[in-house]
Amino acid sequence: MSVFTLSKTWQVLGPFPIGTREQDFGADPLENYGGFQKLRYSTGAKYPSELVQGGFVGWTMVNANNHTLGPIDFGNVRWSENGVPFGWSIEQYQAWARGILITHEPVQLFVQISGVSEFYIHGTRYHGDCYGYNTTTHLVQFDKGTHAIDVRMVHDVRMFGGGKLPPQCQFHVKLEPKDEALLYPEDCAVITPATPSNSPLDQQTSSSSCELLMPDYLTDIGFASSYGSVSIQNAGEDPMLVKSVTLCIVDDHSLESRNKNGLFMEYKTELIMNHAGPLCISPGQIRPVGFSFQKEWGSLPATTKILRFWVRIGLVIKDSNNVIVATSAIVEGDAMDEGGGGGGDEFAIRATGSVRCIDWLTSAFKYTFLDYDNTVQYAMAKRPHVLNSNASKPILVALHGAGVETDSLFWINSIPAQKHCWIIFPTGRTPWGYDWHGPSTRNVFKSLEGLAEIQDLLPPHFECMDFATGGDWVTVSAPHETTRTLRPQDDRDWNIGSLDKLIVLGHSNGGQGVWHLAVHFPDKIIAVVPAAGYIKIQDYVSFANWVGNSYSDPWLRGILESSIAEYNNDLHLSNMVNIAALPRVGTQDDNVPPLHTRKYVRILNGHLQEPAAIKTSEAMGQGHWWDTVFHDKTVQQFLDQHTSPRQEKKELNEFCITLMNPAGNGSVCGIHVEQMMIPYRLGKIKGVFSTTDNSSSSSKKTLLLTLKTTNIASFRFTRHFKGCNKLIVDGDKFSHLEKHHTVEGGVTLSFDGKKSKRWKLEGSKPNERHAANYGPIHRMYESTKPLVVIIPSSGSSHCYYKHVALQITHDWYLYGRGDSMILYDTQAISSNYPYHIYLGLVSENKRMESILADKPNTQHIGFERTAAASSTITGIKVGDNVYRGPGTGILFMHPVNMTTTAIVVSGVDRDGFESAWHLLPRRTGMMVPEWMVTSSTDMKSNGLGGVLGAGYFDNEWRPFGYM
Repeated sequence: MSVFTLSKTWQVLGPFPIGTREQDFGADPLENYGGFQKLRYSTGAKYPSELVQGGFVGWTMVNANNHTLGPIDFGNVRWSENGVPFGWSIEQYQAWARGILITHEPVQLFVQISGVSEFYIHGTRYHGDCYGYNTTTHLVQFDKGTHAIDVRMVHDVRMFGGGKLPPQCQFHVKLEPKDEALLYPEDCAVITPATPSNSPLDQQTSSSSCELLMPDYLTDIGFASSYGSVSIQNAGEDPMLVKSVTLCIVDDHSLESRNKNGLFMEYKTELIMNHAGPLCISPGQIRPVGFSFQKEWGSLPATTKILRFWVRIGLVIKDSNNVIVATSAIVEGDAMDEGGGGGGDEFAIRATGSVRCIDWLTSAFKYTFLDYDNTVQYAMAKRPHVLNSNASKPILVALHGAGVETDSLFWINSIPAQKHCWIIFPTGRTPWGYDWHGPSTRNVFKSLEGLAEIQDLLPPHFECMDFATGGDWVTVSAPHETTRTLRPQDDRDWNIGSLDKLIVLGHSNGGQGVWHLAVHFPDKIIAVVPAAGYIKIQDYVSFANWVGNSYSDPWLRGILESSIAEYNNDLHLSNMVNIAALPRVGTQDDNVPPLHTRKYVRILNGHLQEPAAIKTSEAMGQGHWWDTVFHDKTVQQFLDQHTSPRQEKKELNEFCITLMNPAGNGSVCGIHVEQMMIPYRLGKIKGVFSTTDNSSSSSKKTLLLTLKTTNIASFRFTRHFKGCNKLIVDGDKFSHLEKHHTVEGGVTLSFDGKKSKRWKLEGSKPNERHAANYGPIHRMYESTKPLVVIIPSSGSSHCYYKHVALQITHDWYLYGRGDSMILYDTQAISSNYPYHIYLGLVSENKRMESILADKPNTQHIGFERTAAASSTITGIKVGDNVYRGPGTGILFMHPVNMTTTAIVVSGVDRDGFESAWHLLPRRTGMMVPEWMVTSSTDMKSNGLGGVLGAGYFDNEWRPFGYM
């Protein structure tokens, strides 16, 4: 008999309006009546909602099917009529559902709900698996009895689709007893995910849902790279230290007996993070454990198609008294058996995954690499028909659409192999990623570097078995060893190509990503093929129907929207005027309307001042996706033209650089902006090249560059700059620039806004902000090392803050496969970690108070205290403004030192903190700038109407904005 029973019938209340990405701001109309968790089912109760006929909604009973609820047909909603004035953004709705869980004895359950962002158990908020990745769970203790599970459903048009009536919102509840999970040792560790998901929301059948990540094995060569990763959830009550990793490839016989007469290949393996001491996993936390490996001995039979492997994880678990509880866990994986199963070792548990043997001559292959934050990620690569030694040839980069796993065959096969150019398929970290912004952008460039790094592992030089010497590993040349590693037409000294000469293709969200990369990193890109790409998230599914718009100051909304304005591709289109473009659409696209692409073309041609310079390639009668979107004559002719060695990028005599935030921009026309006069306000540099005579001799000419800037405080020239003899910046003249080149080969100019009011050949001030430490807060996910979350170590709220920290680290792992550390305020904290997140009230988190006191000259945010009790906070000071009252919260960025930025989340009380921490960005489109002051009571019901203040810091860390 099962230890629990989940009700088949759920109580549902809704629908109510909500805007795209609004739910973390609260914006729940039911909070005006006490909130859903306090409401009880009543057939007579009615609540106002403009979505339904008659204007009021009531409770309904809806049956679930195999723990899946929905899609729900709210029969009294006139979706078509509502969409006439508002479009499909009106299909964004929210509703609540309550299910009953009966536990027949005290039990710990692994709990997760796919298809939603939040749910509540015992009044405690847990974060759901919004996209159905099946990579995370929460471990929850239940007493014997009846428990309500309250689920906040949000129909997200981007996720569930628009125009499908009724809207297809649904969720799936996953419950698994801890004692039935595959755990070791002493019920303390679990490899995630333990079992495959049964959720109908899981649309991908790719092997990459496995959290045991390994590269493909290339036939006759070896692994495509030397990095792996296994994700571990600490299911115990004490911290878990990962001490070592051992990787072995085995066959069925040696798997159980370790018989080395069978296939048994052991690899020298090292933890990637062991330089910082043992990797610690807090109770309940999931962390990816990255490792590198080197081949020790052994060889694979030529006929091998699938590899079996096991990874031994050396663990140390210590209790609160620092006493060792247990050691040495073993994790086993089977590339074909995704359901788990016995492996012959009593301590073995299964992780789903696959290591395939790939013929790289004919198939794309998976390789792993260290991403910008030192986590192990993967990408796919497809070699060209012919390898050559041309180091300047372009590389093709293919960006997938939302929800598409990178190694999906339909996606890999949609772009044919090219004659001479490699094709790289990055992941963007996860199938949805971050709309190819921020962390996903960095992942693209690191995947390119990762392929360049493994070039030495590929023919003609690679490790193989020298059978004549009894099994020693030697370096041999491919033609002497096998005929399958290279083709006759391949150059032995071949080259992957130039990392600064990219052709970028992408579809849907990936099409938008193509535009994003082209306007933010144009010096690295020569041509683009964006297909079915939307302009920006606010135009794809409008933000116009936010509940909070009816309660908030329009100026505040402008401040908030500026926090994501750097991703407004249309605003930045002037940056890509010298990039060749072939925009593509299906004329019957009902997902991303062709209007988006046609608008791109109109604006771009306006910048070019040529009405037909760029034309849209329209596939008549095709929808959002068609099989030949990148596989027809039109695209191939475009690619052939721009992969030709004779094809060069157009030189510009005039240009206009446009940007909102230099933290997310590369160089444009060889100019990289470092600092803005007023951060997060629009900045521009207009440039004109001209030639002048130096003397009566026409052979002596000077190339003059004249720049006019708007809101730019500092910029530098990069190696992409074509050079000039003389420079004029806003009337200030410079010559002999070659004398001022830095070690990196560039020239930096800064504007002296305080004294001379002139441009100077010097860098930005060392104590001022610049691109390296600009926000907004979502920039924390671009940290080059794990996020560090610091919580109070004692007090009555200790368990509460630990739970909040687990939700934050859960989200970074779920949405970005990122890594985090949870530390107490009494533990030593290295300054080598770029972002520290401090949680709690100032009186509770000892470290928070000390870091705020460290910067008295630059800190303009503080906490007002009562004279009678210095530990009691009565208000929050921002600049000259003080915000008081119960439920007031704040989150803000704060400089710790030159390399570390703190993100402080606090409040005058617990309710204030609660409203503030919900606003830590976890998905794209979250409009959170560098500081925000919140009102818990008002935000719950009115969303933005509960934001008391928001804004940014200037270059001297002084706050400005809506106060």
